[in-house]
Amino acid sequence: MTRIYSLDKFLRDAPNLLLKRLFDQHAALGDIQFEKLKKTQIEPILEGYLKLSEETRKKFDITFKAIFNLSCKKGRKTINDAAILLFAKDPQQYAEFIALMNKQDGHYHCAILTYLDYQDVWLKTVKLYKVDVLTYWKKRQGMGNNYAAMDQESISKFRKMIGEYFYVSGHRGPECEIETFQRGEWTYFCAHVKNYPNESPQWIEGKIEPTAYIPLFSVYFAYCQLSGALNLHVSGDKQTVIDMQTLFAKAVLKLDALPPLQSKRYYEIDALRYRGFNFNLPEEIEYVAVKKIRFSSKANFADQIIVVADVSADHEAIYEQVELIAKSVRLRTYEVTQVVFEAGVRMDDGSIEDFTIRITTPNGCNLKNEDVDARLHAMLQGCGIEPKGQVEAPQLELATA
Repeated sequence: MTRIYSLDKFLRDAPNLLLKRLFDQHAALGDIQFEKLKKTQIEPILEGYLKLSEETRKKFDITFKAIFNLSCKKGRKTINDAAILLFAKDPQQYAEFIALMNKQDGHYHCAILTYLDYQDVWLKTVKLYKVDVLTYWKKRQGMGNNYAAMDQESISKFRKMIGEYFYVSGHRGPECEIETFQRGEWTYFCAHVKNYPNESPQWIEGKIEPTAYIPLFSVYFAYCQLSGALNLHVSGDKQTVIDMQTLFAKAVLKLDALPPLQSKRYYEIDALRYRGFNFNLPEEIEYVAVKKIRFSSKANFADQIIVVADVSADHEAIYEQVELIAKSVRLRTYEVTQVVFEAGVRMDDGSIEDFTIRITTPNGCNLKNEDVDARLHAMLQGCGIEPKGQVEAPQLELATA
């Protein structure tokens, strides 16, 4: 479920003593005795907060929202990953940090303490999290096993190539900056191109004023030298994807050209057109139900049939519709090009949480490679939808500041 920030919710959920420390940073709300307030007694805090200047409230809101975003299970893991990197050469300091985090009562405690007392960990966590929440990566196998060049000359060349590409193709750029990250076997290159100027109405001195700004257009590359896999996150058409893969191959892997695809199809989902598919569910996955199937004509891809069903009461409800359609349409002249599943996963506390899996041929998947998503990847491999030994969608770890 999507978490939505609100000031009231943040003040209720954040521990009072840590809230006091946040406000003390800007010498605000010093007359409030936070230690005497009940956990959800936010009225005195809110009343004092609303009396602060607009500029001060703006600073607090930015901080509160950043803390809110990381006050969850995913954020807690990202904090831990950032600490692993930062304290890689000091195991004792890392052990002390983790021991402190484990003593805390909840995710808000961990996030606020990290922000207050470990700013270096916090800054790395924020960088990590921006990429960690990306949900869709284009995968390509067979990139070879060359070392990913990260020297200044290679990065400078790569930056120039990307900036010029988007400038020529659509007059973004040519300014471009690249950040490099490392997590385990994955090497990340985050390219930020100067985007088209934009304008947004904003409140300025009590009035709504149109304010111009220049946003970023970002492209994310994740490369695994061991398996020769390249995963890409970019907004654009198929040609843009191929062009970005080609630039990476030439500038970073020092190849003459983009290697040919090893296999056109990555995911095998056509068998899901039939009732009774065996998912070989492991113990921690309670059920998997197909709730959407997209059929595309083999003769004309634009000719599509999309079937959607409510699977809350019957996990095979969609097949009643498919079988009904098959009576009037020759579905054998169509192939399955997208499926959406609902999976019930048993969590550590015994509860069942629903997760959505979306797969689009040949190689599109919304899953990443962490926590629950890793278990779902294993399930897909176990039933033959995702080939074993193939590379899963990436997970980020910060290597250098």
